[in-house]
Amino acid sequence: MPAISTAAGPSLLSFVHARQFLKPGGALAAVFLNSTSRISALQPFCQTWVELPRSTFAAEGTHFSTALLTMTG
Repeated sequence: MPAISTAAGPSLLSFVHARQFLKPGGALAAVFLNSTSRISALQPFCQTWVELPRSTFAAEGTHFSTALLTMTG
């Protein structure tokens, strides 16, 4: 597995760290802010990176660009 820099931030490090707890065939999914730095840091670890519509969390009062990331065990 590729290394990830501690500069990536705690939420990204936690996502990658959680992979060690996945059982074979298990899946992990998370929603992150969609940014170039996150894409470059996490792309090597993810099976999917799905950009969500900016309106996904509009009911909660935010219109940030987000992405759904998944990885499997």
